[in-house]
Amino acid sequence: MSIRLVITDAMWDRIEPLMPADPLRGRRW
Repeated sequence: MSIRLVITDAMWDRIEPLMPADPLRGRRW
């Protein structure tokens, strides 16, 4: 797991609506 890919829940809740649906990303990294 790369540290640069780690996003806190607070940050993810902000950017999630801005990103297209991508099953390869999301919370699975």
